[in-house]
Amino acid sequence: MIRIKKWWDKFENSGSRKLKNCSYFSAPSGTDSKGYRKLMRQGAPGVIAFGVFQSLCQVMPTLSQEARKAGEMRNSDGTLMDEDDLCDLTRLPEEILRPAIELLESVGWLEEIGSAENQGNPEPRQLSAKEIPSSADNLPPVSQDPPSKFQDTPSGEESRGGEGKGEERNSCPMPSDACPPPADVVAELWPLFPKVSRERSSKRELGEEWKRIKAADRPSLDMLKAALAAWCQTEKWRGGYAEGAHRWVKRRQWESPPEPETPRSSREADIGGRTASVARAEDLAEPELEIEIKDECPL
Repeated sequence: MIRIKKWWDKFENSGSRKLKNCSYFSAPSGTDSKGYRKLMRQGAPGVIAFGVFQSLCQVMPTLSQEARKAGEMRNSDGTLMDEDDLCDLTRLPEEILRPAIELLESVGWLEEIGSAENQGNPEPRQLSAKEIPSSADNLPPVSQDPPSKFQDTPSGEESRGGEGKGEERNSCPMPSDACPPPADVVAELWPLFPKVSRERSSKRELGEEWKRIKAADRPSLDMLKAALAAWCQTEKWRGGYAEGAHRWVKRRQWESPPEPETPRSSREADIGGRTASVARAEDLAEPELEIEIKDECPL
């Protein structure tokens, strides 16, 4: 009935595939997932939907390998689980579970794949070369919005499932073929990264991470440069704690550029990576005592 999108790519890894039960799994966070922020905007229904999603993630590692590769909720006989099965697994009534699933579908974490009554015992689905993950990836699920036609969505248009209004996409406003290719990204961005970021990465890794991003989700080169410049101005990056260049792209840090930090006091200077207080000369000088001498004799 439902499928967890990119379960095999985003959640499973070489360690969790050896487990018989789900002792842990990668949960989305507010800084890494656009879909998570969409859920939290809904208030209490979004929190409930997030809990339902975690419950489904805990059940998924216990299913067969074929079901996990497809991310599909299936019974042991291969049939799709219906709403009653999902209610039993999550211990939730249908009036709570159904709206939560619809909300998760609207943000792109789940998708409906058909009715359980029309499903027999399917044969294992063979994955294509693009669907087979090249390495373990613990990123949270990214919102799978329909492909944009590069037109502004009317503010009154409702999204799928009647949840809220259309949201402006933070992607490249140009056609996908006009978005920067990996070679241009490496050539333009690599020199802009701090030295420590370049030492923790390589041009090859930077190009490979950029290739993994869908063309419709790639921002413009100007947006990348502006976001990178903002990160370079943070106190953490200037202090030598910048992440590798390829990890910056992998985590899509341009989607959440840091807020401008309050500049340091003019009395402080950055010397050798340490903050030293520079006192003004007038602050160190002792206060002058004013003594008034009168010429008149008191007698």
